[in-house]
Amino acid sequence: MSRVLVACGDPATRHRLVREIGAEHPAPVAVDSGAAAFHELAQGYDIVLLDDRLGDIAPADFLRRVRPGGGGIIVVSDDDSEVSRVLLLELGADDYVTRPYSLPVLVARMNAVLRRRRPWLPEPEIELCAGPVRMQVQRRLVTVRGAEVHVPAQEFTVLSLLLRRVDTLVRRQELMEECWGPGYAGNPQNLDHVIKRLRRRIELEPARPRHLLTIRRAGYALRP
Repeated sequence: MSRVLVACGDPATRHRLVREIGAEHPAPVAVDSGAAAFHELAQGYDIVLLDDRLGDIAPADFLRRVRPGGGGIIVVSDDDSEVSRVLLLELGADDYVTRPYSLPVLVARMNAVLRRRRPWLPEPEIELCAGPVRMQVQRRLVTVRGAEVHVPAQEFTVLSLLLRRVDTLVRRQELMEECWGPGYAGNPQNLDHVIKRLRRRIELEPARPRHLLTIRRAGYALRP
């Protein structure tokens, strides 16, 4: 099991990161300051997600203080300049991600860093199930009633979140942010189109869904 440290000064983002990462790597530890991060690092971690909004330390200074040879580090920042990317990667960051970003993509990049650092450890396959739907997350394979179904990226992101929260309301804004990044304020009908396409793949009668249900004025739920 990988030990994951999330260092992020924004409470809402920190909560979303812990929830998403925890689905694949149980019990990630979250801190809201550089000082707390260094205290936790003494316990040993496989990877650190380092948000640049810690307040008490800049990412460059954090990287200069980290002992070489430790776990991987992914920096998350608003600064998309080439100068910042090159500096932090040269200082030892394994990856550099700019906001806005997709949480599933961020977790996938984290998993890629873990694989590069420990190539001899096979990554266990995560399978999510609900009713007729089966999803093998790492292989990005979806089957419905035993038959493989092609699911494009946005639909896969929505379906993945719904499968992780089976029989639970998932609000529209959360689903939109999973697809198009935090603070998404685009056309809400984009999500409706994604759901409509998913129903065609999952339901025997898409017009009368039994599994992918609309919770009026709130969001959606996936029922077994």
